[in-house]
Amino acid sequence: EQSINQAVVKVYKASTRTWYDFPIDTLSSNGTNVDTTLDLSDVLTTAADFSEVPIRVLFSYSGGGQKMDLDLLSLRLADLIGDSGSWQVAQAYESTNAYPVWTQGITGNGIGVAVLDTGVRRFKELEQNSQGQKTMVPRWNAIDNKPDGTQDKFGHGTLVASIIKNSKKDANGKYYGVAPDAKIIPVQVLGDHGTGTYSNVIAGIQWVINNRAAYNIKVMNLSLSAPVQSYYWDDPLNQAVERAWQAGIVVVVAAGNGGPEPMTIGVPANNPYVVTVGALTDHYTPTDWSDDYVPSFSAAGPTYEGFVKPDLIAPGGHIAGVMSDKDNLAIIHPEDKINKDYYQLSGTSMSAAQVSGVAALMLSKNPAWTP
Repeated sequence: EQSINQAVVKVYKASTRTWYDFPIDTLSSNGTNVDTTLDLSDVLTTAADFSEVPIRVLFSYSGGGQKMDLDLLSLRLADLIGDSGSWQVAQAYESTNAYPVWTQGITGNGIGVAVLDTGVRRFKELEQNSQGQKTMVPRWNAIDNKPDGTQDKFGHGTLVASIIKNSKKDANGKYYGVAPDAKIIPVQVLGDHGTGTYSNVIAGIQWVINNRAAYNIKVMNLSLSAPVQSYYWDDPLNQAVERAWQAGIVVVVAAGNGGPEPMTIGVPANNPYVVTVGALTDHYTPTDWSDDYVPSFSAAGPTYEGFVKPDLIAPGGHIAGVMSDKDNLAIIHPEDKINKDYYQLSGTSMSAAQVSGVAALMLSKNPAWTP
């Protein structure tokens, strides 16, 4: 065996895509181990950094060219952040206080929630209920006018759906979604880059109305927004959501992310018949409401017609959900990855999804309730 002349540990920071060098100053003599501890707290700072930590170890020798063994290299990431997976996902829903409801057996069983968005990918925790039975089925694509809404290439719809319903549990028995036994009905109305047209969204709403009995659709989630261009009663999209309301469907709409100025509520959130949801952030203390606040992005009322909006605020800061690494939204925001297939995003889209999940819980307990 030969002595180590120099050694460097290189650690990758995912959020900035940068390698950091940690030289090992201690030199080894023949047959002597080198033990060292590295402080990575200045490098690994975001959730994305902890999702995967590539490491390289480089050596040079004093002479020869003999074999060298790397005996043990360990990173005690748990000492820095705890469990970086299930803990953060479950924590995102603590503020809803859903756990006591689940313990009573109220999990949204059988309630259909139509998600009008970019589609919903087929992840196991979204397709199955808490008993492992398949509940999600391929549904409508309003863009291509065909029966398949599970081709989400943007990622937004999948993440929103996973906030509403996710049957996966953490070690403490807490679900990753608000209504784990609800049925997600994917209706794709937005394209691969998260944008769409009035006509596609309206077509999706009409499909939901026509098929509400077949899939027991009681809730419709619209985590989307458009600029206000007329009185709400003259707007075709607002007319469509009113038809859904008249048909007995609870319509939950994101307030929009154009805040904080007054009169920034978008369409169709400016409709008095829908449940308009703004955002709050728990300030990373989900069980302490005293430090919660409304983030600046959350759109504010009143509407042009003078209606007080939003109707509710719900957690919308750093909310975790399912999304594929291949989706365009994940590619744009790699720093938001917290675990395999899980990303943490903020917006009133996430807030609306939580309220849709709560509505599913309420309706599974009280099926006769109306919008």
